[in-house]
This record gives sequence, C-alpha cells and structure tokens, in this order.
Amino acid sequence: AHPLVERLLDAVLRCWENWKGRRSDAPAVALADWPGVGTRPEQEAIRDRFRARGLRCTLEDPSQMWWKGGALRGSAGPVDLVYRRVVSEELFSGSGVRAPEFVEGYKAGGFCCVGGFCTDPAWSKILFAFISDPAYEGWFEERDRAVLKACIPWTRLVADGEAGWDGR
Repeated sequence: AHPLVERLLDAVLRCWENWKGRRSDAPAVALADWPGVGTRPEQEAIRDRFRARGLRCTLEDPSQMWWKGGALRGSAGPVDLVYRRVVSEELFSGSGVRAPEFVEGYKAGGFCCVGGFCTDPAWSKILFAFISDPAYEGWFEERDRAVLKACIPWTRLVADGEAGWDGR
C-alpha cells in the first residue's frame, strides 16, 4: 500500500531507531554519493521525502564530509544518519581512499550508516557465482539448494574448468 520510497524511508529510520540507543532526537540525515551520478534524481526524491517527514536531509559528496570532535559533518552541520549510496570500489580507488574522513568516522562508529561496507557482498553479483557454484553446494541443506537453483540466476566468474549444474 506504500510507495517504494516510503518503505525505504521506513526501513532507514528503523535502522536509526535500532542504532541510536538512548538518543531520542530525530536524526540529521545525509545521502552520501558523488555528485553527477545517474541516480541523482532518485536521491533528490528520497531527500525530499525525508524533508517532508520533517527531517533535515542533505545530499553529500563523501569527499567533502569531515570527521571532527567525534561527529561527522556535512554541508549543513553534524550528520547522525547516512544512507550510503556511494559505491565502495569508487570510494576505495587504487590511489587511496577518496573520502578519508568519511571512512574514519565510519570506522569509529560515529554515525548510523545504512548500507555499511559489510553489506557490500549482498550487492555484488559475485555472490550469485558463489551461491550457484557446485563446489560450495555442500554448505547448504538440500531444501535450500533446491530453492537457490530455482531462484538464483546461473552465474560464473570466468575461469578455466567446468561450469557446473548442467554443463553450461
């Protein structure tokens, strides 16, 4: 019955409620991603919905955020809750961390981060390759293997050897 963005906001705010402990104040929210990404209109819509709920919400370039005095700060001041949209591979480039203070604050646990770095495997299609690889089917119970075979697309990392399942 709720539009998708409303369900997303409810989930993000539930994460805040679980994280905040004794804090009773409403969070200052930041959507963290690089400027100019193709999903910017979506992020603007999400920001506007947070604002319609009476929350301060900004779109932030993580490289322009800073960690000072135990608080993450963005363009409008302290940030309590970050909905991370920035892709890890872009944040941790070959030349180093592109937003070191953002990462420092994350590592210190200084803000609630929805889409934390430990969730990265769930966003990667490499997870499909692992789940559908016969080499790992023993890690799953028979009933789970049947569900995985029915639901997970056949995915492989390119390498020499047999592909598995049905010889493809």
